[in-house]
Amino acid sequence: MVEHGHQIGADVNKYEGWPKQDQLVRPEGGVTYVVRPWGERFVQLVFNEQEAPYPIIDNLSPEAAGVCYRMADRGLWGSLADLARFIAFNLFETSAAQKTAALGPPKDEPEEEKWHLKTARESGHQLFAKPLPQTTNNERAAAPRKELDRLAADDKTLTDAEIGGLCDLAAATSEDAWTLCRPAELGALVEATLVPLKWKLREHLTTRLDEFKRMRVFIYGHTHAMQIPWSLEVDSTAAVVVANSGAFQRLIDDEGFLARIKARSWSVAEGLRRLKPEDLPPCYGVILVPYQGARPVPQAQMWWMPEDAAAGELVGPRDERCR
Repeated sequence: MVEHGHQIGADVNKYEGWPKQDQLVRPEGGVTYVVRPWGERFVQLVFNEQEAPYPIIDNLSPEAAGVCYRMADRGLWGSLADLARFIAFNLFETSAAQKTAALGPPKDEPEEEKWHLKTARESGHQLFAKPLPQTTNNERAAAPRKELDRLAADDKTLTDAEIGGLCDLAAATSEDAWTLCRPAELGALVEATLVPLKWKLREHLTTRLDEFKRMRVFIYGHTHAMQIPWSLEVDSTAAVVVANSGAFQRLIDDEGFLARIKARSWSVAEGLRRLKPEDLPPCYGVILVPYQGARPVPQAQMWWMPEDAAAGELVGPRDERCR
């Protein structure tokens, strides 16, 4: 099964009534208009305006990193609530292609009970701050924290599954961040792969399996972060291989961005202003699905093609040319 991915969880580009037509178009003054979800409208109003002074703001992965770096350089722009909402929900698209150390449940404790969600919600903006890049100590850049506190406490906007995902992501990003979600005397370190997405995708794939009982491979895009295929046990009877192609554009993660500006002796703000998309690796994520007999076996690949190349070629997702 392949889908775009904007309908997963509480995505900011989600149509609540999808696929009902009256949720997608709306008549006004005798003209029928296509409805734009909040996230798409935010990107149009804010990101497009910022791409002239900050050419790679939409090429950073996750997208929230570009927002934070820009705020650290020049302070806030747009609505505080909009900025906080964008940062919060884009963190869910961050995922590790390799294993990361994250706090796991004590032996025999169910994964769903790994975190104390009341403790996590009370941690407020700190829960979002841990996975984000470190910016300058700029009070204007820190201003969305009250809005993030409000989001963390709102169980109608952020579900328990998504709060659990944020706890996973924070724990995988920072050595001590797991204490935001669990008292220090409980828990043990385990190896976890793609933990921020497990809860969120399990909910989504459960509904898909109700309708498509033979589904064993699920591929989506929408986000900036490619995922190499990984297996998710949806329930006791079905495991689904999940893969994400990422965005078919030149992307760079935080580590790659910081390495490039260090090599040029630029500050973070200079890097955001002076790096251009053509300075990034000419690589574009794809998922191919060859078959072994009747079984589909998805593979993550990068299409590598510099401007001066006579032809492109498929390379592995961790090829040196794509770093």
